[in-house]
Amino acid sequence: MRGVYASSVSLGGVNHLEQCLLSQQHLSVSLMLLLLALPWSHGSWTELISSGPQPPPRRAHASVQIESKNKIFIFGGATNGCSICEGGPIETVGVPCNASTAAAVCQGGSCVSKDHCLLNDAWTFNVLSFEFTPLQLCSSCGDSVVPPAVEGARGILWQKDNPDAVAVLVWGGRTYSRSACPSTSLTKDCFSTAMFKFSLSSTQTKWVKMETLSELVPAGRYGHSMDILGSRVLLFGGSNGESVLSDIWMFQPQTSINSGEWSTVNVDQSQSPGPGPRVYHSSTSYQSDVNSDRYQIFFFGGIDESSVLQND
Repeated sequence: MRGVYASSVSLGGVNHLEQCLLSQQHLSVSLMLLLLALPWSHGSWTELISSGPQPPPRRAHASVQIESKNKIFIFGGATNGCSICEGGPIETVGVPCNASTAAAVCQGGSCVSKDHCLLNDAWTFNVLSFEFTPLQLCSSCGDSVVPPAVEGARGILWQKDNPDAVAVLVWGGRTYSRSACPSTSLTKDCFSTAMFKFSLSSTQTKWVKMETLSELVPAGRYGHSMDILGSRVLLFGGSNGESVLSDIWMFQPQTSINSGEWSTVNVDQSQSPGPGPRVYHSSTSYQSDVNSDRYQIFFFGGIDESSVLQND
């Protein structure tokens, strides 16, 4: 069943709108909208009917609120089973196929069934009109690329106050496309390690692969967290398919030249060891002093290195 649901919370003041996309284990498409006002009182869920074309059901996708445009950006994730190419040239591995197209598409490889397939489509959801819109890429932009289909990627909004430069940055995620990890053994999971920027300007909607200026880069992963801290992006945790990670990285974008630099973040653990390795946790950044470049990042939950679900 597909639906859009709203929870109306009667708080007795000016209405505010918070949105979060939720996918269930059975991969239904539902958008959970929480209507808030002040002060707290009570709430209820209301099913809304969305208009426009509907995105495929999915889980482990990235979603980013674009407040200035009253929209939510949705990218990638995992959907129901399909077939992909395996065993052929690296550029064909992970490409969707079927019995009639396998010979031409897989180029000597096999068309193999998978329990779930990965997506690289991008959508917006208008929180005022309740309309889904598939994003069409700029066909005349020479630097436009198509990112690999991934699950477990994360995204953040960049330059939200600049309508001419506002963009979504997406990093990480597991993929079937071996061209995203040509040096990784075929016996190991493949992860996207490129930072992709989706331009949301009125003149050009396109993906650009940002150049990495630093020699050190974080290992590929999924289920990590990313937070925007002023002009920088903070990355924490996740899993590389073999172990759960606890490293912290900072990415400094230089979007005017579509590039950026990674650096590690050293944390003083003398007072507390911190959360330790975590995957599928949540995080929220908070600027504790608007007059300084000081932030607090709150991490909650997730799964640790012993596969134990946490509530701290």
